[in-house]
Amino acid sequence: MKPICVVGGGGYVGLGYAVALAELGHQVVGLDIDATRVERLNRGDSPIYEVGLPEMLRRNLDEGRLRFTTDYADGVPGSDIVFLCTGTPSLSDGEADLRQVRAAAASIGAHLRPATSTIIVNKSTMPVGTAELVAGIVAEHAPPDAVHAVVSNPEFLREGRVLHDILHPDRVVLGGDDVDALAEVSALYEPLGAPILRTDH
Repeated sequence: MKPICVVGGGGYVGLGYAVALAELGHQVVGLDIDATRVERLNRGDSPIYEVGLPEMLRRNLDEGRLRFTTDYADGVPGSDIVFLCTGTPSLSDGEADLRQVRAAAASIGAHLRPATSTIIVNKSTMPVGTAELVAGIVAEHAPPDAVHAVVSNPEFLREGRVLHDILHPDRVVLGGDDVDALAEVSALYEPLGAPILRTDH
């Protein structure tokens, strides 16, 4: 089982993935910059209603597989895989607002462990080519000898069915250029039994 950090772990997509990954047996830290939300989540009080979410949240907190923090220094350095689930709301011209993604990528990079390898799984909804943007920002802020790879993993989630759709996908799509990183992320999803489609960015 993997130590995993979910950045944006108090949000709609991030919370779903944090809880589901913990349910699969991984050691998960949900990271969110909203301190009030993090406090609620650590008490087992979900700010989002989804079928089965309150029960699964409390169970994984109680069993010690899941916790929440506001501190990148607490969540990122001990994780082999970091899920990037920050929001990308639409701007007035229809373009995606990538400010949260840029800030999160910089903070992830700054907190990577020296002389170790970390996989960053990009789940935020972004335009084509943003994986390279994320990789560049992470590299700009990372220690010189930290190794990282970015894997794109778009989500197909329906409101009200988030946990069901995460745990029972009809397919999993992964994009990336690092064969080893793609294999590691594929292994996370293999227990779900869905076809895994791999492509480049």
